Amino acid sequence: MVDPGVGILVPTLGTRQDFLVQALSSIRLAGDALIHVIAPRNASLETQIPAHLFDLLLDDPGNGLASAIDFGLRSFPDSVVFVNWLGDDDELVAGSLHRTVSVLEDDSRIALVYGGCEYIDGVGKRLWVNKSGKYAKYLMRFGPQLIPQPAALFRRDA
Repeated sequence: MVDPGVGILVPTLGTRQDFLVQALSSIRLAGDALIHVIAPRNASLETQIPAHLFDLLLDDPGNGLASAIDFGLRSFPDSVVFVNWLGDDDELVAGSLHRTVSVLEDDSRIALVYGGCEYIDGVGKRLWVNKSGKYAKYLMRFGPQLIPQPAALFRRDA
């Protein structure tokens, strides 16, 4: 596989394998990315999840979610320029990585790209859409962080 320059980490406990398969499949449909999954050693995902849906399975160091995300993001090769993490019950929209990467590549001053985020229930029914828009980045200076993390991609060096 040619290194695409994009890395998506999926932290999981390995207890929601149907959702995990959907999440990983959605990343493959979203664009070219290295997909690393980080899970507890006892999750046994290497025998439960189709191998074509991920590129590397990492053992969670067991120090909490933030530590697992940090460890996982650091696991990507230096050639990975853009990163994010996706929950094991989240999905990306088909083609979304191609769109976000093109924006980041067009302007090296941009550190983060984000879009709307659809919230769905357990069977995929759309509940609502977070359309934070361009004002979300300004509001963060004063209060709420409204940028939907699953709908974002950022420069690794940022």
